[in-house]
Amino acid sequence: MNRAIYATDGIYFLSPFEEEDRNIYMDLQKKMEKKLTAYEKYCEDSWWYYKLHGETKSYFIISMEGVYCGYIELIKYAEDTPEIGIELTREKRNQGIAKHAVNMLIKRVCQERNIPYFIIHIAENNAHSRHVFEKMGAVFVESEQTNYEKYIKICKTEKERKNVEIFFGDEIPICRYLLRADQKHIVDNSEK
Repeated sequence: MNRAIYATDGIYFLSPFEEEDRNIYMDLQKKMEKKLTAYEKYCEDSWWYYKLHGETKSYFIISMEGVYCGYIELIKYAEDTPEIGIELTREKRNQGIAKHAVNMLIKRVCQERNIPYFIIHIAENNAHSRHVFEKMGAVFVESEQTNYEKYIKICKTEKERKNVEIFFGDEIPICRYLLRADQKHIVDNSEK
């Protein structure tokens, strides 16, 4: 495997999304057993363009053996308090991979610029992820309804072009957490 490495801890590495990675990304989405949303079903081209050229930096999480475990994103990366999003395939969950990936990302970003805090958004019904981030030192800030406006904007052209009705489903409230960049967990990856 010959991929660019953004960060590594010797167990996993983060590799930036590239133009030719669309099929890998779509296959990972299927392995996450996520319910198809409108942007995945009708707007794959627009969504993939947004992933590569929007205000989010996206990285595959790959084991040193070359196994794709999921991806992690730095959302609004140019802001003073960027957001972190992470998705793992079903078979790679509950193995400590999220902690490795978050630590690698934060460590690398903080080498590039001074970021004191990161925002973490977690679905309110995802108790396990909330627990993992709380163990990493993340502090609950608030719960809010999700916002589908960006998906509607991204899909508008596709909807008109394909003349389809788009249904976005139920909104799931999200919890917003704040994670300090200088926590002990950033340098200590020995615990899962």
